Amino acid sequence: MVVVYGDNVPSYTTVFEGARRFKDAQLTIEDDPKSGRPITTTNDQTIKVVKNLAIEDRRITIQQIADTLSILTGTVHDILHEQSHITKFCSRWVPHLLTPDQRHERVEACQELLACYSIEKNHFLSRIITGDELLFSYYQPESKRSSKQWKQAGSPPPTKLKQEKSTNKVLYSFF
Repeated sequence: MVVVYGDNVPSYTTVFEGARRFKDAQLTIEDDPKSGRPITTTNDQTIKVVKNLAIEDRRITIQQIADTLSILTGTVHDILHEQSHITKFCSRWVPHLLTPDQRHERVEACQELLACYSIEKNHFLSRIITGDELLFSYYQPESKRSSKQWKQAGSPPPTKLKQEKSTNKVLYSFF
């Protein structure tokens, strides 16, 4: 074979494998189908399923999606961030969520204070007593990482209510 093919002679393993295939009556030169992971798992159906999982449960992790669909975490990350433009944001922590009636009452109170100030000027400010409260709790709030949620591009960031336990608190008031 070296005389005929020169430097392009096939290796011993290639010749041995070809002889084995001929002996087994395999007349094609194509490779047998391989077991394991397919060449690519990023197709339209996978993108749609990953996007739906992230939208249905906004606190699901990339690892959980990858385990559910039996695909790589890097593939899930690429689908979410690069193709679907979905990112994970921490919820903005607000002290309490006001109802429209509560907001209206606060606006009215502020407008009354501004009206009094416009009449009395600095004398009005000297009559205001301010105070502050400090509340210490003995419980562990939800961590920032566990409150992350998936968010589509252009949608507002999620908010969460500051949850308070009714027991094990100390309140300090300062005037």
